[in-house]
Amino acid sequence: MSCPRCQGLMRVERLRRRRACLWLWACFACGERIDDVILDARRWQSAESTAARNARIWQAVRQRIAALPLEPCALNLVSCPLSLQRGAA
Repeated sequence: MSCPRCQGLMRVERLRRRRACLWLWACFACGERIDDVILDARRWQSAESTAARNARIWQAVRQRIAALPLEPCALNLVSCPLSLQRGAA
C-alpha cells in the first residue's frame, strides 16, 4: 500500500491501549497513520464532494441552456441586412 500523502511505503502498525488493540497503516516516510475509521470518513467526504460538484455543474448547464435565445441568431448572414453582408460597402 502506498501513502496517500507522500506515496511512500506503508507498514502495518499495532497500537495497544488499555483494553483494546488497534491495527492501522503507518507511512515510513511521513508518519501518516490511517485506520478503518479514517478510511471510511475519507470515502464519505470524497463521494459527498463529488456529488455536490456534479450538482453545481449541472445547475450551471441548465442556467446556460435556459439563457439561450430561441430565435435565429442576429448575425446570420442569410437574414442580415445588405450592409452587414461580406463584400457590401
